[in-house]
Amino acid sequence: MAARFGFFTLTVSVLIILGSDALTTSTSSKVEETLQFTYSGATGPDKWASLNPNFSLCATGKLQSPINIVSAQAVRSSKWKPLIRNYWAVNVTLVDNKFTVAIEYPDDTGEISLDEKQYRLKQMHWHSPSEHRINGNRFAAELHMVHVSDDGKVLVVATLFQLGRPDQVLQTIDKKLYELGRSSSVPPCTEHLIYLVIAKPRCISKQQVAALKAPLHIRCKNNARPCQPLNARHVHLYQD
Repeated sequence: MAARFGFFTLTVSVLIILGSDALTTSTSSKVEETLQFTYSGATGPDKWASLNPNFSLCATGKLQSPINIVSAQAVRSSKWKPLIRNYWAVNVTLVDNKFTVAIEYPDDTGEISLDEKQYRLKQMHWHSPSEHRINGNRFAAELHMVHVSDDGKVLVVATLFQLGRPDQVLQTIDKKLYELGRSSSVPPCTEHLIYLVIAKPRCISKQQVAALKAPLHIRCKNNARPCQPLNARHVHLYQD
C-alpha cells in the first residue's frame, strides 16, 4: 500500500495489532541476569550512563530523546518532499525483550521514502505511557516504527495513542507530523536519528495497554524515559 503524509521532525528506535493474550513471562532471577537496564531503581534512566561505558551518551548527549513538543514553537517547514510509504503483508517475529514488546520484520516488508531516500522497515516496539509529550500532555502509549536505509541511517516514525476504543489495525498514518533531530530513547542512546512524531494521536483500549505491559519485567512496566532537554534543537512541523 502506498500513501503520503506530513509530519513533525527533530534531528536525533511502531505499529502493532494487539489481542488480550499476554506473552509468557520468565522468572525474575533469569531476567535480572539479562536486562542491562530498566526504567526504575538502581538500573533506571538516571543511572543508565553508569551501567555500561557504551551508554555514556545517555548522560552527555545533546540530542537526546524523548522531548516535550511545544506545538506553538514548532517551525513550519516544507524542505522535504511528501513522505511515501509502501508496506506488504509478511510473516513476522514477535519478541519479548522484557523492557518492551517488539515485532521484527524481514527485509521484504516494505519501506518509507523520505526526500527521495528509502528506509526499510526493520522493527516496531512499544512504550507505555508515551515517551514524547505534546504541550506537556502525556499519552497512554507510543509505538515506534524503526526504518534503516542502505547506508545505515535510521528513521523512526512514532505514533501516540490515547485511551479510547481499541485500534484493530493501527495502520492509518495521519497527515501532520513533527520532525525531531535526536537519539534513540533507550541505551546506548545513539544520536543523529531522524525521528518523526505523528501529531494527531490514535486510540487504544485499556485492555490493549494491559496486554502490552503484562510480559514486561516489573521495573519496566512503565517503559518511558523522562523527557530530555531540547538544547539548541528546533522541532519542525510538516503538513500536506
